[in-house]
Amino acid sequence: MTCKRPHSPVGRVLMITGAVCLLLIGVEAGEVHRYRSALQTSERTFRRMESRVSESSASGGEGKARRLPGENGGPGRDYRKLIRSRNGADLAGWIRVPGTGISYPVMYVKGNDTKYLHRDFYGKASPEGVPFLEGRSDPCRTGNLMIYGHHMRSGAVFGRLEEYFGSRAGRRRHPALWFDRIHRDGSSTREYYRVCCSFFADTRKQPCYLDYSGIYTRSGMKRYLRLVGAGKMPASSRTLTLSTCAYHIPRPYGRFAVVFVRKE
Repeated sequence: MTCKRPHSPVGRVLMITGAVCLLLIGVEAGEVHRYRSALQTSERTFRRMESRVSESSASGGEGKARRLPGENGGPGRDYRKLIRSRNGADLAGWIRVPGTGISYPVMYVKGNDTKYLHRDFYGKASPEGVPFLEGRSDPCRTGNLMIYGHHMRSGAVFGRLEEYFGSRAGRRRHPALWFDRIHRDGSSTREYYRVCCSFFADTRKQPCYLDYSGIYTRSGMKRYLRLVGAGKMPASSRTLTLSTCAYHIPRPYGRFAVVFVRKE
């Protein structure tokens, strides 16, 4: 009969260390799985919302959802079903950039930039959040609609904004954006925008483009266009800016933004 030799102190330390490492790996794997599941759930929520919009459009006697027109002022889709949903009163618009997969609701809460930072449309926790208008803006009056969205590694929301618009060739491939401006009764007016410019920014430097989320005068628009490198555009222009995080400088100061100009 043989007796097992007791583990040395070093051996016990190694065993405990190994067990702790395995436990941490298991916990991290579980967190990654939950994070990915949450992302998939968020994207399914957005696509279900879009489906409801299409269905409501079809139910209006059109036979099918409207195709995106190239002019302004035309009727957009019917958002009444979403307006009647929880938090539907915060729904200010819907953006679509053909050829990119960017098709998302845009929320707006006056004076509040954090409500939809990590919540979905229905108020549940979400790593993607929902794109939203800067809280200091007035979506009906401001000359520059500043829309924020997360830079998701999965590519969702504005995760591929830099890929699509970071070069002149990319801007030529994806020149158009449609914004459905949603009214309180759930009807909408479609606005057509063309890409103007894109840029990286360091929010520590002044002046910063983020300070121009609410522009109500031609002089303010002229300063904004000059700041973002579009000074040749007329001061009467109306713009829409998509803004997301960028990692060309240490967090949380880096931003990437794309400016679109409304075409009348």
